[in-house]
Amino acid sequence: MEYVLTGCASFSLGSALTWMLRHKIYRLQVASRTLHDESKMVIVARTDLPLTAGKLASQCAHAAVSCYSLLKKQDPEFAESWEAHGQPKIVVRCNSESGLMKLANEAHGAKIIAAIIQDAGRTQIRAGTKTVLGIGPARKEDIDKITGHLKLL
Repeated sequence: MEYVLTGCASFSLGSALTWMLRHKIYRLQVASRTLHDESKMVIVARTDLPLTAGKLASQCAHAAVSCYSLLKKQDPEFAESWEAHGQPKIVVRCNSESGLMKLANEAHGAKIIAAIIQDAGRTQIRAGTKTVLGIGPARKEDIDKITGHLKLL
């Protein structure tokens, strides 16, 4: 009799956990379906700097991680949903520091996360040089108002 009760309790607990997991996953999928279709991160890279492809890739990675970290603090649910749907992002080009700063100011004005990456100066360029700007993740239509005119890198 003890085994039957233990088996019933295990089955009930297992069923309850399965239902809860499915419900949470379903809720996440429904809540983020629109997010997946309508959000992205944009990374703006300066093309006027003498950076190797590897150095530029590293700077872009810094921007993506910085933006994601900020989003995770500000809106954990949005971050989780964006992460669960492939973290859409694109990299575009900008040819000056002043252009990069203008875009950062526009993003801040629109209440969109923006992270300016400054190089440490250990390898190819002077310390403090602003190399890359990360914008978002946010709704595509909001980011496109700021970066839609820029060409892909």
